[in-house]
Amino acid sequence: MPQMMKHLVFGVLIAITLSLASTTARADGVVASGQVPDGGTGFGTILTILTLHNDGAEAGGIAWNGSADVATSADVVPNPPHSQTVTFATLSSLGFNSGNLNIVFNVNETGANPDLTLNSLTIKVYDAAGTVVYSSTTCVGCPGSYPVFEQGQGSSGYLFTLDAAAQAALNNFFLTCPTCHLGLTASITGSDDGAEDFNIVRSDTAVPEPASMLLLGTGLLGVAGAARRRFSRK
Repeated sequence: MPQMMKHLVFGVLIAITLSLASTTARADGVVASGQVPDGGTGFGTILTILTLHNDGAEAGGIAWNGSADVATSADVVPNPPHSQTVTFATLSSLGFNSGNLNIVFNVNETGANPDLTLNSLTIKVYDAAGTVVYSSTTCVGCPGSYPVFEQGQGSSGYLFTLDAAAQAALNNFFLTCPTCHLGLTASITGSDDGAEDFNIVRSDTAVPEPASMLLLGTGLLGVAGAARRRFSRK
């Protein structure tokens, strides 16, 4: 095979891998990243931002109206320690930044069908006057099935990390708007008897990528390497 063709094939494989990675980075939202035992122990300070409770379906969020937190539906369990917005000044004082801020979805169901479907999970930021100045656009892992494990309110849960675009957006508020408030909205179906929590947890490790994308990217790089070695022997 001509040398130019060898470089072309290798280049195409690398371009595909980089394209997949950049697509993930542009998503602007949260990414389901596996289970967290013991309510996120080891990830840092746990702060409950939203609690939802209803039979059959739960939906709603916690918002800031310029003077107080407000629940957007009757499914929201109001007031701290259940549902509360939190300023970026407070988050900073607790050691959070855009690179280590993650969300744990705690499933608390004991009924006949304890498997929930998380249909949506949206981060919202409100300025001091109560205007929405940022809303995440995607949730990788929504809709998805989230069975109970290590049942109990405030116990174990499912980790959601921020992708690169969401990190960049929140970093702007950490740097320029300490009085802005972080809120959360979610939609769940399949609930029967418990209340679901969403906790903010701190992770001082690198934010993981979705496992499927990592495996695909690694696989493509492996194919590219094998192709390159085979071409070099010709």
